[in-house]
Amino acid sequence: MDIDEVFKRAAKARNTDAESYKREIALTIDRCYDTDDPKVLAELEKLFPEKPSPEQFIKKLVYMINKKMQS
Repeated sequence: MDIDEVFKRAAKARNTDAESYKREIALTIDRCYDTDDPKVLAELEKLFPEKPSPEQFIKKLVYMINKKMQS
């Protein structure tokens, strides 16, 4: 399944469209990067050296989940 299909399915499950769902994720990412909490910022720097797009964010989460499941 490609990333566009992931967004379509997730959006449908939330009774919205894929673009609205992507915008919601982008806003959430922005809020994370706007924090003053040094622990949050350190973790973000470790996981995402640059602010990710919604697609990059989801792909990284899928990678992390798959890696953990294989352990």
